[in-house]
Amino acid sequence: MLEEQEGAAQNVVGKIQNAVGGALGDSGLQLRGSARQAAGTVQQRYGEALDQMRSLTTENPLAALGVSVAVGLVLGALFARN
Repeated sequence: MLEEQEGAAQNVVGKIQNAVGGALGDSGLQLRGSARQAAGTVQQRYGEALDQMRSLTTENPLAALGVSVAVGLVLGALFARN
């Protein structure tokens, strides 16, 4: 939840920076605003995915455990090859 809110705030700040940069003719400020806006969107999507994973693991803890074990076995097999 916190990641979503923080991402939304970064997105808004990025939009403002982009607009101010456009009004002032400062392409650097516009670029930083666009980058902050993109980072905010990514952070917001990450927060949504994290919340979804939390709810899925709460609803189906055995399935989550099974997936975790399978991922661990695959990673162990990959790293054991070296």
